[in-house]
Amino acid sequence: MYKVFVNNKPIIITSNEVDVHTITPHLVLTSFVEADLRSAIDELQYKSNYKAVYIVGDNIKQLWKYFTKHFTIIEAAGGLVKNAEGKYLFIKRNGYWDMPKGKLEKNEKIRDAATREVEEETGISNLTIQSEIANSYHVFISHGKFYIKRTYWFEMSYQGNEPLVPQLSEGIVQAEWISYDNILYSVLPNAYSNINHIVSIYFKL
Repeated sequence: MYKVFVNNKPIIITSNEVDVHTITPHLVLTSFVEADLRSAIDELQYKSNYKAVYIVGDNIKQLWKYFTKHFTIIEAAGGLVKNAEGKYLFIKRNGYWDMPKGKLEKNEKIRDAATREVEEETGISNLTIQSEIANSYHVFISHGKFYIKRTYWFEMSYQGNEPLVPQLSEGIVQAEWISYDNILYSVLPNAYSNINHIVSIYFKL
């Protein structure tokens, strides 16, 4: 299954028809004509009738290939960082809790980009990547062109005690180490759906 978020609503690409009944009301898309995709995205972005769009078929890899050919892919990377006290690093940007991330630079390796972005956005260093978590996808439109941002997320560990310094130039107003319980009750209700998705995968929620 793939989930691609439009604002906070998902386009769900799946081979399992049972999945279609998990979010209602929803729209089932049977065409990959660009006009139909644009219409479906408009439904999610500007109207409140539908909470999800489903694309269902037998060959999910082929579905994903057909779907993504209508978009330009922008690649980014970031991390969910755990410190020696067992707390996790979150940032606040545009009024929402988020995790540090950013676009890959030219010829940059994905893992290098992930640690660089965490360092730049929070002011800490000497991070260790432990494992891959998952990728997240979200749609945005710029100058009438459709893009998918694919973000590679990594679990990272940090053993230092440097002060957190939010990168104000990127609109980050807060960086904080947060306990598991506070992630559940304070962060996730005030975070974008793609962040909820990655955190849920990581903690197996």
